[in-house]
Amino acid sequence: MKDSGKKIARHARRIFIFVMLSIIGSMIKLNGDLMNFEPFAGYFSALILSPAHGSAVAFFGHLAANMYTGHLTLINIFTAIAMGVGAYGFGYIIKKKNIEIAILGGSILSGILIALSYLPVVNTKDIPSLMMSFTLISFLNILLVYFMDKALNHPHKKGVLANWINRFNEQDKK
Repeated sequence: MKDSGKKIARHARRIFIFVMLSIIGSMIKLNGDLMNFEPFAGYFSALILSPAHGSAVAFFGHLAANMYTGHLTLINIFTAIAMGVGAYGFGYIIKKKNIEIAILGGSILSGILIALSYLPVVNTKDIPSLMMSFTLISFLNILLVYFMDKALNHPHKKGVLANWINRFNEQDKK
């Protein structure tokens, strides 16, 4: 019983750290309020931890970012669900196929689901343009995850940044 409590606490800490990263990412805006790096944390945790972690981070990260800015509405809950499903789909595709297919599949899945979550409040004629916008935003965030994956060290890969850090640590030992 005690070990399962520690395991739950460890998972909760991981999710909390990535949710905080999601809030920070929501503050980095590129083109108005629509384009930001909030989904990055969900996709990144789906890659390095698990699809379930990524889904939880995307869901709670979106809700936390909207609570932080002070405009949490019902549509944000639908969007958070769509983001959670999209992050889970991205992580699942990575586990079953490879990163290149996951980049395309995760971007398309997230873009379509997030756009459909706006269906109650927008005109149906606007849905295709929202799908294109959200697919592009998802693609850019997932592409950033891909580059971070290549740069960082995690248990099954060595990246450029990890090799640089290892050389730096070896020089400190001399």
